[in-house]
Amino acid sequence: MVHVAKQRNPCRCLLDGAEVAHIGPFLQSWKGQDDLVPLDDNRGKAFIGLFLRGMGFTFDDRGGRSDASPTAEMQRLIAANPRCREVVLPYIGGDEVNTRATHDPQRWLIHFASRSEDECRERWPELMELVERRVRPARERLDGSSADRSHRQRWWLLANERPELYAAIRGLKRVLARSLTSKHAALCFLPSHLAFDQTLVVFAFDQDAAFAVLSSAVHTLWAEAQGATFEDRPRYNVARCFDPFPFPHGWQGSRALDAAGRLCHDFRAAHMQRVGEGLTRTYNRFHDPTERGPAILQLRALHDTMDRAMLDAYGWTDVPCHRSFLPVAGTENTLTGTGPTAVRLRWPDAVTNEVLGRLLALHRERAGASPTSGSHPCDNRNGSLQPLA
Repeated sequence: MVHVAKQRNPCRCLLDGAEVAHIGPFLQSWKGQDDLVPLDDNRGKAFIGLFLRGMGFTFDDRGGRSDASPTAEMQRLIAANPRCREVVLPYIGGDEVNTRATHDPQRWLIHFASRSEDECRERWPELMELVERRVRPARERLDGSSADRSHRQRWWLLANERPELYAAIRGLKRVLARSLTSKHAALCFLPSHLAFDQTLVVFAFDQDAAFAVLSSAVHTLWAEAQGATFEDRPRYNVARCFDPFPFPHGWQGSRALDAAGRLCHDFRAAHMQRVGEGLTRTYNRFHDPTERGPAILQLRALHDTMDRAMLDAYGWTDVPCHRSFLPVAGTENTLTGTGPTAVRLRWPDAVTNEVLGRLLALHRERAGASPTSGSHPCDNRNGSLQPLA
């Protein structure tokens, strides 16, 4: 429970019983979260997927979308005109990534890229007839913003084709991806030739070290602190979670990060395929204190190894990385003292606060901010971990 008062003079700030100079939006005593800026090294590496504005572009047998066509229709059109294969792509979103053990697409998408109407009618008349019937009527009713008018005029094209995404991943055989909104911050590698839905965040990395960095507790706690929420689930925001994130120097050449990421990803992929469970169910077990199966115990150990490699890459060898089952803030019934309290396998609050403070200090340093602006009590230390004492 937070009480807010407007006062002309500075008031006395108490946080967890201790007097502090500042209380930030995440109930921390350090500053620096309000002035994050993109870091040059991160530009052009993370993207939101395609924005369709019309499910009539899709072929989908899962039901629930009356404007999507069945895959039998797709097969008929391809049989009639084999050139349709050029613009019908396997299409994947956050649901498939989170629920399917192999992350294989279950849908297909008509994607004309930025081709003209005349070219599309000449090369793929069957697909254009389908899109004109299933997409154009809804697009014709758009009449508001300049974007609405553009989408109405260019009805045969996706609302946003993300050319910058596909330019960034050109030449890569695989990319990292995660669901935009998810209970768990779980990433996986996907083939780069897929059509990625707007419910996915796609990272233009193919290295195992990138999997280790972005799957680590370090990046996860940063993303959850800087990102948004949808209902009660964290929502990844590229501009806040990725663009300002200070990666450890030399991470792409780190053998420790590369080995830790490869072992964790490959072990988890084999386990999920063996038991037929996706990322959500796997990490539900990961965070369940009653789960003691050998595979989940091994997965927890592999995450600890990634965390250790990540902290060491920063030179933060003094930070402990062992996770414990601890309550999740906001799930306790503080009024009645009854009811369930959610737990999660995570770092203690003191470690989380310490690492977030160091990340913010590192961000300010790389962004060229004054080292004295909003300093964290642990800035410019050499190994001492005062708040954890």
